[in-house]
Amino acid sequence: MNAPIALLFDFNGTLVNDTDCHLQAWLQVLQQHGATLSLSDMRQQWYGKNEEIVERILPNRFSSGEKLAISLQKEKVYLSTFNKQVVPVQGLTDFLDAAADLHIPMAVGSAATPTTLNTLLKHLNIAHYFTATVSANEVTHSKPHPETYCLCAKKLQMSPKQCIVFEDAPKGAEAAAAADMPCIALTTTHPPEAFTRLHNILHYIPDYQHEWLWQWLASYR
Repeated sequence: MNAPIALLFDFNGTLVNDTDCHLQAWLQVLQQHGATLSLSDMRQQWYGKNEEIVERILPNRFSSGEKLAISLQKEKVYLSTFNKQVVPVQGLTDFLDAAADLHIPMAVGSAATPTTLNTLLKHLNIAHYFTATVSANEVTHSKPHPETYCLCAKKLQMSPKQCIVFEDAPKGAEAAAAADMPCIALTTTHPPEAFTRLHNILHYIPDYQHEWLWQWLASYR
C-alpha cells in the first residue's frame, strides 16, 4: 500500500457539468445591473466568490450589501434551473465508489455558496462520499489563493503533501500549486494548454472514465 492520500475536489466543472448554467445565470443578472459582456467574457471572469465577481465586472458601483444581494439573485436564478441541466461528470460515481472502497478520505473545496453546494451534492446523491466541504463563506481568500484547499486538508487531518486536487480551472490548479498539492486537471471547461504554466499537473483527463485515472487509483490498492 502506498502512503496515505486524500482527494480534494473542486465542484463546478469538476464534479458536475453545470458551467453553462452558472454562466447564463450570471449573464442574466449582471446585464440587469448594467454589465455588457459576452458568454466568452463571463467565462474568463467566473472565479472566486460571487461578490468578487460582481466587483470585478462592475467595479466601484455597489456597496457590500448590494453585492451580496446580486450574488443571492444569481444563485436564485441558478437554482431555479439547475435540476434540468446539471449532471455528474461521466464516470464520477464509479470513481468515488472505488476511492471510498479504498478508504481514501475525500473533500470538496469550492467558491460556491453553502446553500448551492449542499443542494447540489444532495441532488446528485454524492454528499455521503465527502468527509468535509469548504464553501465560499468559510474562507477569506478565494482561489487562486491556497486557503480553500489548505482548509480541506486540515478538516481531513491530512498534510498538504498527502492531498491530490481535482480541478477543471487554471485558477483552481494554481491554488493547489500554492498549497503544495499535485493536481489532476479535468478538461471539461479548459483545454490542457490553459494549464501549461503550472508545474503541479499530474495528468489531464476528460472525465472519470479515463484509463490513466483508474490505473493510478489501482496503484493504491
